[in-house]
Amino acid sequence: IGQERGTEFISTLVAAYSGAPVPIRDRTRTGGEIVIPGNVCINLLAGTTREWLQRTLTSEDLAGGFSRRLVVVAGGRDDVLRLAEPIFPDDREALLESLRVRCGALSVLDGAIPVTPEARDSFAEWYLGRPPFDDDPGLLPWWDTQDELVYKVATLLALSAGPPYTLTRQLMEYAQAMTNQIRSWVAEAVVYSTSTPEAKKLAYVRAIIRAGAMVSRRTLQQRCASQGVLKAELDRYLGT
Repeated sequence: IGQERGTEFISTLVAAYSGAPVPIRDRTRTGGEIVIPGNVCINLLAGTTREWLQRTLTSEDLAGGFSRRLVVVAGGRDDVLRLAEPIFPDDREALLESLRVRCGALSVLDGAIPVTPEARDSFAEWYLGRPPFDDDPGLLPWWDTQDELVYKVATLLALSAGPPYTLTRQLMEYAQAMTNQIRSWVAEAVVYSTSTPEAKKLAYVRAIIRAGAMVSRRTLQQRCASQGVLKAELDRYLGT
């Protein structure tokens, strides 16, 4: 997806996220029409790389209103652990059938999710006790609506927990902790998308070092070379 199409796609997602009672219309690449009914709640699971994220989205997309709608989960890379073939559990078929039943039950749910008084108290304690914002300005839109995200994540946790599909204090506290972790990943995505190529290289080297794994100078240089970091640049970064 190029930046022009990416920005258009983001606009569609933002409109769908609001849950307005107005149908959303779009076109496919072959001229077909896509119609998304109003009053829907869309949870989109998508994967990308840092490079594709930067190429597809503008800095305004990420640093603006779209960042507040992101739940970013940063994936790590393990060059040691390797699997030649996928491994399936012995009860794979039973597990698949269980998932089909669960998804079928969730697909017909409607109405409000019950929230216990203890869960409401937990949310109020967390919300009223938040310190003033003092982070990267690009993260401010996300911080402004983290309280909404806490409820959204807690709702998903309540659904995954199964009947009676109730939002408890424990699930609310889980959601608070999860969104605090998400905040650091969103910040990383925003900073990466808006930084210069030089800053991206430095961030890549810093990420390898911060991972804590012992790597030789030669291995570090080889990994950095794949990202366009020259030996002289690596020497300079290591000296910062």
